Amino acid sequence: MHHCLLVLELLEAIVSHLSVCHKEMVDASLVCWSFYEPVMNRIWGYLWDISPLLRCLPRHTWKVEGRRDESTRETPVLTFVSVPLPHEWSRFQHHAARVRVLDMPIVHGIYILHESCFNTLQNCPILHPFPLVTRLNSMSDIPVSFLPAAKIFFPSTLVDITWSCPTAASYLRLLKLLNTLDLPRLHQLTIITRFWDSDEDLGLFLPETKAAFRELHLSGRLHTIKSLCIASLCRDGWRAAATLPLLQCLELFLDTFDIPADSASLTFQCGFPVLSELCLSSLSTKPRLLIRCLQTLRLHLPSLRELNLALHSCPSLAGDPSDETEACTLQELFERVASIPTLESLSLHRSSPQAAQTIAGETLSLDMLIPLFGLPRLRELYLMYMDVALAPADIEQVAKGFPRMERLLLGCSSWYPRRPRLSWPLISTPNLLPFAYALPSPPNNRHSSRQSCPRIAWRTLKSRHIERPSPHTIQVDGEARLAYQ
Repeated sequence: MHHCLLVLELLEAIVSHLSVCHKEMVDASLVCWSFYEPVMNRIWGYLWDISPLLRCLPRHTWKVEGRRDESTRETPVLTFVSVPLPHEWSRFQHHAARVRVLDMPIVHGIYILHESCFNTLQNCPILHPFPLVTRLNSMSDIPVSFLPAAKIFFPSTLVDITWSCPTAASYLRLLKLLNTLDLPRLHQLTIITRFWDSDEDLGLFLPETKAAFRELHLSGRLHTIKSLCIASLCRDGWRAAATLPLLQCLELFLDTFDIPADSASLTFQCGFPVLSELCLSSLSTKPRLLIRCLQTLRLHLPSLRELNLALHSCPSLAGDPSDETEACTLQELFERVASIPTLESLSLHRSSPQAAQTIAGETLSLDMLIPLFGLPRLRELYLMYMDVALAPADIEQVAKGFPRMERLLLGCSSWYPRRPRLSWPLISTPNLLPFAYALPSPPNNRHSSRQSCPRIAWRTLKSRHIERPSPHTIQVDGEARLAYQ
């Protein structure tokens, strides 16, 4: 078949849009040789568990112990009883070379991987059996037994890494692993940390964490990063992030455990020349740290276009909400944000009632929004998980205050087990479609037993393809208004 016909490329495009049903797709691959390559690339392109790949090795080299029992949540264990010979890796390499996305649990998948599995992977004849992998995701901890064989999962083609570190020890292991890798194309690094959920003594890991970050910074391995989400646990990590020349998107956790109160503001004075998107996450103990960070954004982040502020609840570190050094108001936050003239998108997210208690005056009113009217480029505003007190006349005033607004979402107090009703009043502003105003459901709502779905509303409004809904009449504060359904 002549390559100019582009038949293989056409089949690749068709198969990539089909659902992965292994039996039917394997049958299709046996019909014609031209179907084989596209179908195999589709089946193995997205690998969420490495145990099927390990089972491609000869059957006499591995065994499965135990049975799957859903009632007791027992999972069989995959164990290697012998090391495959070099010529027995051909089938493994044949399928591993097709993997483009590794989204896998390291230990718990279809099978629990025994330590012998990682010892066997060290004997792979080639260093990188995954030559086409561009994205690596893992939402589980890194076992110590995995580290010797870890390099085969980190080829030089990696562009995106997302890793979960539930403990400070696993976070330190990941930093040490990154210091041994060569990733010239890495553009996005996301490290999900949950240190406050563990019982570890974090002070024991701080010296090693600082040393690991210093080595990672001096080696230049992160200089290709464009998007970074990380908690460094030390000031050195923040300074390292500030010197990344290509960094455009940054998510910082402000309540790290050895950072002085003013170091967050100092961080923004030493770098980030092209940063356009910033997410500041704070535990419920110190929301005023957000205020201190926002003081220097205008002068030192000239390219900032999107700002996301998140307050999370942390029961183990909860402070006194009545403490003036901890509590702050929405008015203070908005006044600081109003000093960033380049801002185009703003979102404030509070994850729970405990987080809301640290912000005084949690009910959103028109007076609180007035400072934001001075932002000339603001096109998107999302104020999530808070009560809203806006009359119909106030809604009209809000629409006039944001002449360039395209997407606006106010309210959604969704931590209660009740479903919010979303209505889109018809506003005489051409750019504002849709305008979302969240009205909480009454307590006797027949859907009260269901969990609310604010994330659906969030994703719908963030989408660039929003169809105009059909109009209908609703009642808002006793006044009949035309709205969208």
